[in-house]
Amino acid sequence: MKKRYVVLGAGMTGLLAVGCTEGILGGLLGQFFLLFLGATPAPTFGQTGEVEFNLVAQTGEEVSGEENGDAVEGGAEPDVSYVINVFKPEGTTATLEEIATNPAEEVGTFSVLLDSSGSMENTYTSGVCDTCPHDKSRLRVEATKRLSKEVLKKLPESRMGLFDFGPGASDGFQTTRVLTPYTSDIDTLQNGANATVSDGGTYINDSLCEILDYMNGDIQEHFQTKPITKAIVLVSDGQDTESTFCTLDDVIEKAKTLEIPIHVVGLGPASEDFQELFNTAEKNDDLLTDLRRLAAETGGFYASVTSERDVVELAEVIAIGLTGGYTTTTVVLEPIPESGTEVVGEICPVDPKSGDKAGECEPWSFVAP
Repeated sequence: MKKRYVVLGAGMTGLLAVGCTEGILGGLLGQFFLLFLGATPAPTFGQTGEVEFNLVAQTGEEVSGEENGDAVEGGAEPDVSYVINVFKPEGTTATLEEIATNPAEEVGTFSVLLDSSGSMENTYTSGVCDTCPHDKSRLRVEATKRLSKEVLKKLPESRMGLFDFGPGASDGFQTTRVLTPYTSDIDTLQNGANATVSDGGTYINDSLCEILDYMNGDIQEHFQTKPITKAIVLVSDGQDTESTFCTLDDVIEKAKTLEIPIHVVGLGPASEDFQELFNTAEKNDDLLTDLRRLAAETGGFYASVTSERDVVELAEVIAIGLTGGYTTTTVVLEPIPESGTEVVGEICPVDPKSGDKAGECEPWSFVAP
């Protein structure tokens, strides 16, 4: 299936899929490349028609992959703009409103929170979860390993911690398991990712509140006031069903206060394409609304994957964004599509001076909230 989160830039001839020798980060020597993290309708979409397109756009001497073990390298962001075409609903236009950069510092503190609830790997009787399991091959584990390796090879003085929720809690936490405390050691993080299991319920909000406090404490201890990149990457397939002491609003407020963006990777029911992929009439509108809000209002991005296999490639794209920065392009759709309407289009990079196409166009879609 076509990867919906990747835009290939000028000079590239094709997408290297999962399982290829060098991965998506391989083989780009001195070329312009553009990686698409996702199109997310703003929380105010029903009133404003605003949609955010999050992209990584860089020129680099080399971007190397998993096989040779080299770090992800990236250069300065190129002078590029974008044209967004809308195919559905017919007659909808997209007007570029703003392009904002999200730069990265030379060091950072990062947290990866994995959904390890039972729906990830377990099969249930009919009526409990007909689409489960959503990560039976444990690819979220491979994605975490890839992300931690690429980030720390590029920013070796950074710190990363791995966490999950569902199976239980570590000492000092109510809902969160600490798979690996904050460290700069890649091997320790690789081993910690292997400890992920699948059991229990979904404690997204409670766990995020705990990690935000824990993460802030580590930042204060190790970096004090030094400028750093801060981020949490949440990988989840579901709606919060178990949290008791933190609401979504609590998480957003805490993250904004601490200036820690939360990036969300949605798979299974948390994917934009859930109904199509699982051939189900089950609605996931409320779930998507919550995850989009969580990302947008904390300064992060929401990336929806079309299958569990895609999460590994997406981890590489996120690694580039965390270490090299990314761009948020805001557009306004008119007339505003009605709630529940499928919105389909393409995004095309262009040279802002000449107006000429600067790379291949790629499709995007979402369901209007």
